[in-house]
Amino acid sequence: MNFRKVNNITGWAVFFIAFATYFLTREARASLWDTGEFIASADKLQLPHPPGAPLFVLLGRFFIILFGDNGMTAANAVNFMSALASAATILFLFWTITHFARKMMVSAGEQLTQHQTFATMAAGAVGALAYTFSDSFWFSAVEGEVYALSSFFTALVFWAMLKWEHADENAGTDANAKARSDRWIIFLFFMMGLSIGVHLLNLLSIPAIVMIYYYRRYQASTKGAIIAFIVSCIITGLVQVGVVQYSMKSAGLVDVFFVNTLGMPFFSGFAIYFILLAAAIFFALRFKENKTSSTKIITFFVVFICLSFLPFIISSGSGGAKFLKFLLLGGVALGLGYFLKPTALKAIKLTLWCYAFMMLGYLMYLTPMIRSNANPAVDMNNVDNPINLVYYLSREQYGEAPIVYGPHFSAEYKYNDEGYVELKDGEMKYVKGKDKYIPTGVAKKPKYQNADMQLFPRIWDASNDQYHADFYAEWLNLGKEKSPVTGRERYTPPTYSDNMEWFFSYQMGLMYWRYFMWNFAGKQNDVQGLGNKRDGNWTTGISLIDDNRLGDQSKLPDTLKNNKAHNKLYLLPFVLGILGCVFQFFRNKKDWVVNFLLFFMTGVAVVIYLNQPGNQPRERDYAYVGSFYAFAVWIGLAVIGFIRLAKEKADKLTFQNVLAGGSILTFLITFMSAAPGTFNDMLMTGVYSTVLFAAVVAGITYLVRAISSGGKNDRILNLSTTVVCLAVPLLMAQQEWDDHDRSVKTTAPDIAKNYLESCAPNAIIFTFGDNDTYPLWYAQEVEGVRPDIRIINNSLLGIDWYINQLRYKVNESDSVDVIWSEEQVEGHNREYLRYKMSPNADPNKYYPLYEVMKDIMGRRYEDPESKRDVGPSAFPVAQIYNQETKAYDPVARFSVPVDVDLVKRNGTVNATDSVLSEMRFEIPRNKLDGGLVRSDFIIMNIIASNAWKRPIYFTSPMGELGFAQYLRKDGMAYRLVPAVLSSPQQNWIVEQAFRQNGLGGTQIRANNLDSMYKTMMNDFEFGGAGKKGVYYDEENRRHILAIRSLYGEAAGNMADAGRKDEAQKLIDKVEAGINPANLPYGLVSRYNSHNQTSMVYLEACYKAEKKEIAEKVRTALRKDLNQQFDYYAALGGMSRAEFDNLFNTYEKMRQDAQMKMAFAQSAEQQNQARMEVNRADYYFTESLKDKQTGLRTELLITRSLFSVLDAVEEKYAPQLKAKPATEGPTTIENNGKPDSTNKADSGN
Repeated sequence: MNFRKVNNITGWAVFFIAFATYFLTREARASLWDTGEFIASADKLQLPHPPGAPLFVLLGRFFIILFGDNGMTAANAVNFMSALASAATILFLFWTITHFARKMMVSAGEQLTQHQTFATMAAGAVGALAYTFSDSFWFSAVEGEVYALSSFFTALVFWAMLKWEHADENAGTDANAKARSDRWIIFLFFMMGLSIGVHLLNLLSIPAIVMIYYYRRYQASTKGAIIAFIVSCIITGLVQVGVVQYSMKSAGLVDVFFVNTLGMPFFSGFAIYFILLAAAIFFALRFKENKTSSTKIITFFVVFICLSFLPFIISSGSGGAKFLKFLLLGGVALGLGYFLKPTALKAIKLTLWCYAFMMLGYLMYLTPMIRSNANPAVDMNNVDNPINLVYYLSREQYGEAPIVYGPHFSAEYKYNDEGYVELKDGEMKYVKGKDKYIPTGVAKKPKYQNADMQLFPRIWDASNDQYHADFYAEWLNLGKEKSPVTGRERYTPPTYSDNMEWFFSYQMGLMYWRYFMWNFAGKQNDVQGLGNKRDGNWTTGISLIDDNRLGDQSKLPDTLKNNKAHNKLYLLPFVLGILGCVFQFFRNKKDWVVNFLLFFMTGVAVVIYLNQPGNQPRERDYAYVGSFYAFAVWIGLAVIGFIRLAKEKADKLTFQNVLAGGSILTFLITFMSAAPGTFNDMLMTGVYSTVLFAAVVAGITYLVRAISSGGKNDRILNLSTTVVCLAVPLLMAQQEWDDHDRSVKTTAPDIAKNYLESCAPNAIIFTFGDNDTYPLWYAQEVEGVRPDIRIINNSLLGIDWYINQLRYKVNESDSVDVIWSEEQVEGHNREYLRYKMSPNADPNKYYPLYEVMKDIMGRRYEDPESKRDVGPSAFPVAQIYNQETKAYDPVARFSVPVDVDLVKRNGTVNATDSVLSEMRFEIPRNKLDGGLVRSDFIIMNIIASNAWKRPIYFTSPMGELGFAQYLRKDGMAYRLVPAVLSSPQQNWIVEQAFRQNGLGGTQIRANNLDSMYKTMMNDFEFGGAGKKGVYYDEENRRHILAIRSLYGEAAGNMADAGRKDEAQKLIDKVEAGINPANLPYGLVSRYNSHNQTSMVYLEACYKAEKKEIAEKVRTALRKDLNQQFDYYAALGGMSRAEFDNLFNTYEKMRQDAQMKMAFAQSAEQQNQARMEVNRADYYFTESLKDKQTGLRTELLITRSLFSVLDAVEEKYAPQLKAKPATEGPTTIENNGKPDSTNKADSGN
């Protein structure tokens, strides 16, 4: 049997193993994050968030039709598509590895022997299966997201280039055969163009592709390779800018000209632009060697380059500047046309064919424009015209991060002589009008102080809505100072050293190498890592390595040790990959460079490009799977390495070089991966890992050599090496199956149903994030749950196109009156406004909200040049004199009139409610000081214009605008109710204890008990949590826990209302729906949020007199809290008693300082007291052996929860005589039960 046949058969066998794995473990329906949006988009050919994924949507729709075009099977179909694409990725990975392995076995033209073929197949199987069972790739392989399909295209394109290399190799000196082989290059660029319609990650394979071409077609040299790499980076940039951005942007600008200047219809200029571009390419493809003049070539380049870079010429600047840019591009075209020799026409034609086919694939983006004109429910950016398509592709709503040069996170603006921020003009912006594009003004960006601009700015994000700025400061220990420009307090500007520390410790260490090691060394748990030693780190399962860096892992609480994502890989996949990497480097440097570039560009280069700020909403490992793909190639090549090292016994130099090179590489990677950490911890992690690498490589080499008669018995050598290496992917499968099996979990569709069923008919519900929006879109659009409800996402509500979409009916939901016209919300109109105090306004009056928004904020403020309404410059408020500060404070008070008969008739209020004649509210001062954004105004507009005709709900108790006191729970959603609502939280011990211990209170609010009971008993689902052995990751646990907490809250309030039978039924319902084995009562989580929530459920069980369940919850909570404190004591190298004494001393120091601050009579005394508070914090932090991000906060919360638990026990179970927070440690034996000897823990 020839190599090709064996290669195909074995590859497909590996494919079916991967496919079976993903098929069996794929998500049952929709999952959290973006999948609900993507599946909903595929089901009805809609438009997901920018930059869209039209090919994914079309392919998803195809699979949905294959599965019967049914709402209940749609998610299953798209998940199946991801599983299939992922298995195909594994197939191409297998063939990629065997391509490289073959070249390491024989030279070009030589045939592999039977034993060499076996070894090559073994290499492919080991590497492909290792990637099959890798953590990050497996996660994306089983859900309906774009990353599985994106990985497929990356694998396909890279493999296609290797096929070209093989075909070109076989062509020899035959020019025609070589020309035929170039069809592979054109094919891969077509695939690359199509892949843009899924994700842009594929473009990062261009440098590796260029290097393959260079090494095959040119005489290689170091200088030549460097030049080829630089050219490859330029090509990548040109594709990103010239194809992805400028092509559509140019077409859009031409369309503006044809529509606005020539009076032609929309899309006319768009079509003509691409016709001109195609004509230019067709013209050049007809060029023939020795028959084409320089004039023709120059003409082509002038036309082609000017068409391609039209936005560069006309985007911004004066007429003179635009003309100079035109001359610059013309000069480039002239130079290319003049200096290129006719013999270069072959390369030019190949380039143009590649460009043409890439554009052909990229024109998949025409489908969103076609579909958007039908006004689908999910219609991001309203891409019904070329200009909106440009904005869609550029992802304008997400902003951008500086990469090479820009301001740091505490940079100050430049101000002009009038005191206004200096702005830099950008390009003109347009919106589509009735028959023309309407200019809305040029884009403007603020200018920053020159001193605040930095090269390679890593610490750049000044926003703090997700605590990015605070996270920078905590991570880098940055203080605060008075700004020399404004005099206001700001964070101390970061130095270049701070930038480098952030880059290497956070962006590389935490956000790349940690993920890399998850996949190839092992994983601690699934709690999102923020830089501490407890959560989400990489581990190996080898105590010597793990304990050195993370502390004694045996001291971790049981809920972390038993976490299903606690995967022990013993560093073995990593060792194989390092061996394969180093062996390929010594055996075939050209192939090593190619694979290394794929590894680097999809790993480190992505880190540099993303420039991530801190405190991400989720783990980001999925962004780097291309890098892990390249490393899996090296894992497979380790098989060849072991066989060669064992077989070539006399070649001691190669063995020594591989061992030395691998040891150095192991040390460097594990040293970097140990960040953030102390230098000593990082050093010893590198040393121990290096020793392990050397021991494993030498051990396996000598073992297979010994059992194969010194490497002479090829059959036994191949078999033994294959068995040993295949054990690694088998170990990965065994360790990772349980935390990747999502076949019965239904969290996302169930929480979506719970939200929607909580709402009354024809409701409006405001959502705030991905996981309370996209699942709802999915449930409504795909499964048909409550199509009468209008879902409004607050994050999008500040964007003009989204506001305008509210004006028309969607599904069975009526349009929404937003008061303001399209012109009044276009562009930056009314986007952000600071308040302006009006001395004539009455501070005691509650102004009618509708009149304010329509007649004052909605008044026409016309720009004299454009004649367009540009809106007011400020938000008028009243002022009230503050006797204490001797200054005026802003007051913004509003009212919404209430038709009492209407709200009683339509069910807005209950018969027993104390209904108000008007709803009065006041915008809080901190909100006014921060300014109001357009989404705030639109929420108020909708409330005002609705006039209580439709029910209005929120998915969270929104208090930012001042009407939180009117929100009542109707299940999982909060309904706006014009009534005096009760405060049932006052009847809860946990509420009082939380506030007394600085935890800020609970989420308990007024409940619409009758409605909630009916809905929760009849309509609510539990995400499959009642089944046995279902795994929920951290985010899924949070949502399932919210359901349990809601049942507890309702049951407790029922019991307080004297309805204990109903309360007990609610507890019974949730206990049957959520198995504690799937969601423990006590569980380690970030900031102990899980245990905080469980405290509410504990008291609810007591209130409902479900004492047996209450005792289980109480025991679990106390056990987990005790184990957490024991763990923290061990981290600090102390016994539990010593740790408690430290805490008591710290608390006393802080309380004394705070007391002094409270009674301070002067500013000097206040500063002295503040210094004592800081001294107490410093004393506590310095006393701990390990100073980690967020550790002190975790400790304080845990300590406080002991007090909360004590308070609950004292109220409901006084017979327990609850132990104080300083009780002795709980030593855990292997059986997981407390040790009766109650010995003190000691840290290492």
